Amino acid sequence: MTDQKLPENMKEKILREIREKHIAIKPKWQFVLKTILIIFILSIVAFYILFHTSFLFYSLHHNGSLFLPQFGMSGIKRLFWSFPWLWAIAGILLTVIFGIIIENKTRAYRFPLLYTVLAVIIVVTLTGVLCVILPIHTTLRKINAGAEIPIIGPLYNGLPENELFQTYIGEVSDLQKNSFTLINRNGQAETIYLEPQTDLPNDFQLENGVEVMIIGEEKAGCVEAEGIRALYGGYGQEIHERIHNNQ
Repeated sequence: MTDQKLPENMKEKILREIREKHIAIKPKWQFVLKTILIIFILSIVAFYILFHTSFLFYSLHHNGSLFLPQFGMSGIKRLFWSFPWLWAIAGILLTVIFGIIIENKTRAYRFPLLYTVLAVIIVVTLTGVLCVILPIHTTLRKINAGAEIPIIGPLYNGLPENELFQTYIGEVSDLQKNSFTLINRNGQAETIYLEPQTDLPNDFQLENGVEVMIIGEEKAGCVEAEGIRALYGGYGQEIHERIHNNQ
């Protein structure tokens, strides 16, 4: 197979344009430097988007939001009111813009814009979930407690312990027939009243020392429990440690 060559008249036209408009041929190192700079900037932006998204998932896990749907529609309603919508929308916009930039820079490969953006969103979301499963943010938060990490440290300092709408998390104490004391994540005590209609799972035995999540309405300084769920596993242990570290 012979190499394809430009027709002579086209070559002459291009050379004439270069001469008449005094177009200087850029050296190769400028293209290399520009490419390296673009890759570096895109890498920084990609890292920030991944951190932004993973921190969103971590904050939802940290304050218990991810466990609210197990209460059914009542829990979903509270999740809606407690959800950090501005943070999430900002992350979505950054991800879409990043996808558009990637599509523009890889136009030679002819990836459809929609596919590129969807691929970026899927990768970012999966990475965010993975960062919650792995103790990445928990480790960073513990490091930050000893010495504040530059730039991202204030985010961990600002993680609230109780910000969920009509939701209470803590450890059961002083269990009575129709009430008990809940030691919350700040080490403070709250009185919880059990109503006849309080939703409790059939396989759940309420007892002292169990970490629980409660939804209900506060009246006259006490909480009337609408539903109670046990917090087992890693999150329950995390709540246990937070409570006893504050006592």
